Amino acid sequence: MNKFDIRNFINSVESDSLENTEVPNWLLTSTDKVKAIYKQVIDDADFIEKQILSADKLKANDRKIVISRIANKVGVDKSYITKRRTPQIISLINRKNDRLKRLWNANKRINSNKSKTKEALNKEVSSLKKLLIIEKDKNYSEAISKALNSTVSERQEELASQVADLRIKNAEYMAANARLRGMLKGKL
Repeated sequence: MNKFDIRNFINSVESDSLENTEVPNWLLTSTDKVKAIYKQVIDDADFIEKQILSADKLKANDRKIVISRIANKVGVDKSYITKRRTPQIISLINRKNDRLKRLWNANKRINSNKSKTKEALNKEVSSLKKLLIIEKDKNYSEAISKALNSTVSERQEELASQVADLRIKNAEYMAANARLRGMLKGKL
């Protein structure tokens, strides 16, 4: 099973909606200006979508379809693209802008330079200080453990060597003691 990805969800929702790649019926009976505006809206929406998916930062105006930009590109006055004159175009622009907004929110880059409040910074500093103390304690305990283990093992080796020497001497003394007892019994 595939992992959930919001972009796939948005794409699947949009493919089920009215924004298919098919030309809408109302466009077939429209003027050449409206057809040019429609084509420009679709082209701009695709361009903005590609920018959203690839760019790190976009201004708010660059993340949506702006009517005055469309009008300039097509060569008409922006007053021509109004809800009264071209309601289908305005509806299309609104749907595309909604889709671009959802896409932007889904792909929003987290700004690490976002300024934090003084309280949030103080909390972060105190948590980092606590973490530093914990890490120092871990490092100290590891160093002490290593030192103790190395001195303990050195001391154990010394003691094991002494024990072996003492066992040999003990065996020699016991043999000498037994010989001396035997000599003492022989004289008595």
